[in-house]
Amino acid sequence: MSDPKNTFAVGVDVGTGSARACIIDFTGELLAEVSKEIKTWNPRADYYEQSTTNIWESICYCVRACLTKTGVDPSKVTGIGFDATCSLAVLSESTDKPVSVAGPDFEEHERNVIPLPRRNCFNQRHEPQAS
Repeated sequence: MSDPKNTFAVGVDVGTGSARACIIDFTGELLAEVSKEIKTWNPRADYYEQSTTNIWESICYCVRACLTKTGVDPSKVTGIGFDATCSLAVLSESTDKPVSVAGPDFEEHERNVIPLPRRNCFNQRHEPQAS
């Protein structure tokens, strides 16, 4: 069996406002944790938009920063846990690539995620259940 002090796992948590990562060894000791804010647009009341690119960049930043802080060799990371809030990345049906959710012209392609706080989606999602 591997040495639990020299075997590591990465944990990633993506929330509405930030991405976070940590590294633990297999004894359960927390060795490092890093958080990075996720950019959120709020173009009008109760409308929120985010970016798949920005979310992924924030995750990568946090994991790399944890590795740097601890000096852990990435080859010694043998597990990863990943948790994320319920957000909707909007993809093109024909290309499977993210598309803008920023109306009315939908040209701001970076804004392609509808995060959970966006009330108009919450209400639309629950309307069918109410009937």
